Amino acid sequence: MMRFELGLESLIRTRVDQRYHYRRRLRGGRVCSARALYIDARPTNRTVYFNRRDARGMFIFGFIKGRFTGTRPMRSALQTALIGSLAAGAAF
Repeated sequence: MMRFELGLESLIRTRVDQRYHYRRRLRGGRVCSARALYIDARPTNRTVYFNRRDARGMFIFGFIKGRFTGTRPMRSALQTALIGSLAAGAAF
């Protein structure tokens, strides 16, 4: 009873959740970066590969967004890819 009154149950659960999420992120990071091991050993080639992959993903997202919002899909895709690329470049 005292455990619930002092809120210790939530503290224990929070630590368990933190460990679980840490392990999941660690595994997820390994899976996402595993493909980089098979690309040419030079870092510039990996960077170009991941930049192209991200730009392609933003382009596809913008195209689908344009279809659902009723705007021109190609224009929406180009704008999304351009703005996303500029934002990524500024953050880098």
